[in-house]
Amino acid sequence: MVFTRFGLVVICVVLQGCAASQAPLYDPVTWYAVNSGSRLTIVVYDNVCKRRHGNVRLSGRRETAVTTCGDSEGRANVRYQLEGYMASAGDWVERSRVTQNQRIYVQ
Repeated sequence: MVFTRFGLVVICVVLQGCAASQAPLYDPVTWYAVNSGSRLTIVVYDNVCKRRHGNVRLSGRRETAVTTCGDSEGRANVRYQLEGYMASAGDWVERSRVTQNQRIYVQ
């Protein structure tokens, strides 16, 4: 019985170590998406970490903080696209080299 408990504890510790997330190579960069019109949703893709950040909802005439991976110079490299039926009509908008606290106006 003691061996079984010990074995179970060892297995749990090993599995937790495998499930740990990998630390980013560089510090994250927080920038702001500003919507000057009515409410809309955009899809943000991070070119540094090579991953999609999902749907970001932008309220009308407000700014929304978005945090993405930064490169070796502390800048984010992102692109975005309108979400939904309008996404098929439009291409990705490249916004390379976004700095900390920079605002991007989305229309």
